[in-house]
Amino acid sequence: MFGRTETKKDSFLEQTKAAREERERERAQEEQRDRSIVLMQKTVRGWLARTKFQRMILNDFDTLLPPVTNPSKDIELKSALQIYHAASHFLLQWKDRDSSDCSANQDRLERLCRYLIASLESDSPKTSYIGVALNKEHSLAWIRHIKKLLYRCCTAVERLRPESHTDSISLALYLHTLVAFTSTSSWVLLRNKSLVGLKAGMLQLCSNIMGELVQKGFYLTLRNVLVKGTCRTVITLKPISLTAIMTLAIRPLIGSNFSDNLMSQFLVQILS
Repeated sequence: MFGRTETKKDSFLEQTKAAREERERERAQEEQRDRSIVLMQKTVRGWLARTKFQRMILNDFDTLLPPVTNPSKDIELKSALQIYHAASHFLLQWKDRDSSDCSANQDRLERLCRYLIASLESDSPKTSYIGVALNKEHSLAWIRHIKKLLYRCCTAVERLRPESHTDSISLALYLHTLVAFTSTSSWVLLRNKSLVGLKAGMLQLCSNIMGELVQKGFYLTLRNVLVKGTCRTVITLKPISLTAIMTLAIRPLIGSNFSDNLMSQFLVQILS
């Protein structure tokens, strides 16, 4: 009799233990499910917030620099600081993995380049894009921004086909932007007598910008454009683009006083 009682007791304890373990397992599963739901909600909210922020940036950019409907119309210059903020945010949100919006971003980049080139013809610090660099509050960030912008132009150049009429126009625009922002010769603002003293510092800035571009494969980019535009039965590279490429290729050499390193890169990537 006592044996049967012990057996029932053991069976009851085992059932109780199994039930407790089952409840603990269910509770752990519920907690894991709750954590997964919270994580999913957090991820979705973050994605929605980023998408909203990105859309706001692009809308602000398109409002400030709308699509060009009349290319022959003169560009109306606006506050350089306002353009700088919009351009900085635009480049910040542009991720290469966003291939779905790549063509739209390329169009915005071209609009930005056209505007910035036009702004260099202004002698007012309020409208010339160089004027932002004269603002101590924004000068360092502006330099980083220009480096980022010019590198983005280099990556855009790599994707273009010189034999395409549309691409050849875009190529000339990007090369013009690179030429314009790596030399002070087209910066009308610096012709003001009160700003002449800044020219030496700006020349050094241009040299530093060129140096960073070279470190990121600038000569290889120029080489690829030359190969695509000249190594074929019919040369498709326009004279203006070829001139710009050679100008850009020589500038780092001059800035470095024809250092051995840059001279070897020039000989290997451009002349060979």
